[in-house]
Amino acid sequence: MAPSIKRIRRIQERLRQIQFADQEQLLLLKKRQREDEKQAALLRQRQEETAKLEAAESSLKNLGSQFPRTAAQSCNEGLRTESTELKSAHSVRGKNSICRLAPKL
Repeated sequence: MAPSIKRIRRIQERLRQIQFADQEQLLLLKKRQREDEKQAALLRQRQEETAKLEAAESSLKNLGSQFPRTAAQSCNEGLRTESTELKSAHSVRGKNSICRLAPKL
């Protein structure tokens, strides 16, 4: 008993439909993978930028905390030049002196 031609054609058509659906799913899967890769790259870039920003902020904070201490130490210890020794910052503190602005240690 051989299958009828109509039945063979229906089977062939169904097989084509299944193959077409498989190809569509494969294309969608590849598209999704490309989108996921783009999102992952953006996330990595944001994380790198955040890390750089945090490092810069930390460095700025460290510099900010070191500068007043350094200025105050310089003022309190007195400044020296090659040929002249200046008076102690305590006696030089004036209205516009940086020593006046620097915190006392």
